[in-house]
Amino acid sequence: MITVGVIPVRFDSKRLPGKALLKIAGKTVLQHVYERASMCSLLDRIIIATDDSRIADCANGISAECFLSQSPHSCGTERVAEAVRHKKADVVVNIQGDEVLLQPRVIELAVSAAIEDRRVDCGTVCHPINSLREFNDENLVKVVLDDKGRALYFSRSPIPNGSPEPSRAPLRLGHIGVYAFRKQSILRFAKLEPTPLERTERLEQLRLLESGMVINVRLTKVKNVSLNSERDIPAIERLIRLERR
Repeated sequence: MITVGVIPVRFDSKRLPGKALLKIAGKTVLQHVYERASMCSLLDRIIIATDDSRIADCANGISAECFLSQSPHSCGTERVAEAVRHKKADVVVNIQGDEVLLQPRVIELAVSAAIEDRRVDCGTVCHPINSLREFNDENLVKVVLDDKGRALYFSRSPIPNGSPEPSRAPLRLGHIGVYAFRKQSILRFAKLEPTPLERTERLEQLRLLESGMVINVRLTKVKNVSLNSERDIPAIERLIRLERR
């Protein structure tokens, strides 16, 4: 089985323009994500996919394979699909470009979630939410699962609404931005138009659910720490320093 990881990166991030090229603890965000993805032994190949020459220059500077996108895209997954369309791959992992503290184990879980059942189109990962602050943070996407561990819905809103005490963590799940697709599924996704719920929530994974595709979700204790604003940088730097000790 050939597993290809793709990091889709654009310069004009809506919430933090130029985010991929920001320096954190001496390295660009892109370098952090690429190096962490490279630690996953399941990935046979890692590609940085972008439409911006500045990102491409950064990728070349860290000796990463880079794919320059030629087509306009409404989301990162479409760019990933373009990057792998003519490449050998059985599983394609979309690794979000702001997962600065990405753990290789998360990629492994997403891949196993994708391949354990032929009826599954995509595998991803979530973690328990243990605080009301996180639960109400729209930057942390929440997911609700069925009794088989498959995604019912994703939202930036606190779902399920009205859930009880924070100690009831299994009811409150935060999504981690790593998706492992079967290749035919990501190519199918890229042919679909953006869907109403996807546009409303600004979450591309809802296009899969609205189209009847199946997302299998694995639970992990690894917390998701993404870079959404400059306010996140000090906390991320502290965690990197702790890792280096």
